[in-house]
Amino acid sequence: MMRIDIAKELINLLSLSEVNAEDIVFKGKRVAHHLAFPIDEIMSQIHGVGGLLISHIWEEKTGIKQTPVIDITHAYLSPSAVFLIRNNGYPIYPWDLPYPTVGIYGTRDNRHIFINGGFPNLRDKILRVLEVPNDARFIQDAIKRWDALTLENALADAKACAAMVRDKNEWLSHPQGIALANLPVIDVSKIHDTPSEPLNQTTDRPLSGLKVLDLSWVVAAPTCARFFAEHGADVLHISAPHLPYIPSFAVETGNGKREAYLDLRNEHDLSTFKKLLSEADILVEGWRPDAMKKFGLTPEEVQSIRPGIIHVTLSCYGKNGPFSKRAGWEQLGQAVSGVIASNVIEIDEQNLSGGCAKHEEISKAKTSSRIKIVSDTLKTHGLLVCDYTTGILGALGALSALIKRSHQGGGYHINVSLSRSGMWLMSKSITASPENEITLEQLPTMYNQHFSSSSQGPFGKLEFLLPVIQLEKTPPFFQFPSSPLGSSKPEWLR
Repeated sequence: MMRIDIAKELINLLSLSEVNAEDIVFKGKRVAHHLAFPIDEIMSQIHGVGGLLISHIWEEKTGIKQTPVIDITHAYLSPSAVFLIRNNGYPIYPWDLPYPTVGIYGTRDNRHIFINGGFPNLRDKILRVLEVPNDARFIQDAIKRWDALTLENALADAKACAAMVRDKNEWLSHPQGIALANLPVIDVSKIHDTPSEPLNQTTDRPLSGLKVLDLSWVVAAPTCARFFAEHGADVLHISAPHLPYIPSFAVETGNGKREAYLDLRNEHDLSTFKKLLSEADILVEGWRPDAMKKFGLTPEEVQSIRPGIIHVTLSCYGKNGPFSKRAGWEQLGQAVSGVIASNVIEIDEQNLSGGCAKHEEISKAKTSSRIKIVSDTLKTHGLLVCDYTTGILGALGALSALIKRSHQGGGYHINVSLSRSGMWLMSKSITASPENEITLEQLPTMYNQHFSSSSQGPFGKLEFLLPVIQLEKTPPFFQFPSSPLGSSKPEWLR
């Protein structure tokens, strides 16, 4: 029988007396994974709570009840969705490999640091600090001359992305870990008093009529915004020609959205954005506070433009603490919170992009059933657990605020972060494994036979992971196929 303690925790955290975790139906099999926390159960219950909220909104609009059904194997696959995307039968790779400024490297003090120069500007900042060319051997030699903490701080000062690999307890005693531990994993704050706004009464789909302005990139924040598109919201994603992007990430998280360009550095485009914002129900953004402040888009300013809006902020390190203004990606959330140190060490001696650092605990790791050793390089385990967890948690916070706003009024600010999600994941223990688990080797067949979908659009045929939540009355689907950035006008559908 599937546990529901995580679903109950989230429902209690969000003060959702309207829904009951026992109403989620789970099916399918657990997955025999190598992680230190039960990611299959966690993702199943997160999506299950999402299904309860969508079902509740639908019932409030129509009076019709429905029960969310979650396949556990399907939910397990969700943090790997960007790696499952196919374009006319071929995979879309995140980067042109090798990309040596993305990976874990050993330092002088026998620690490890994860550097993430996944975009050209971030790559160049790292190379300037290290004073080396873009070559893994030179990068490793340079990093070996630094202590991990000193290099972490130097790269932060240069506004680059990097984090020293820490274990769970080390992070919990760090000032930033302490700051995050004092916040819930979904932080929902009412920051403005406004009259109640009844749910939109368009009844073709649960979120029909909802306008979501998506000012995001990479994975976590775009995943949050895409959740609303799965259930009928009008999601308008705003990017700009000068912003770098990763093709597989943009294509996978672009399902169901329309794509528009606005350069917020341009006064006319910023004015257009604020006009869109004034008509939106939800704003999703994944930028550091300083980036939003310079455009006049702090949470308070956003509320003045659109009183009662639900504003979702997704970041790496959260809203408070010494790291709060630092940039970060999935891997840095894993690195600081203990996910990397606790879960997996993989080695690929053919892949120099992960660095060439020896890990002093390799010999111990080889005896652990949770560790897979295939070479001599420390790497992450592959699932984007912080990104996808944080994205869906942000959506849950927004849906809970939407329900509250319909009865109590108010403008809300939801804060979620990769690092806080990593800490939350690390707090979950694995229950006894059932005998009939799905093996990792069986997953490709399971995906192809049961959990993949396809669309035909500007990119040709795209194959991708089906939405996880199953609903009998309002099955989730994407109204629009993923489209090139900037391919739509910056305007609402209605």
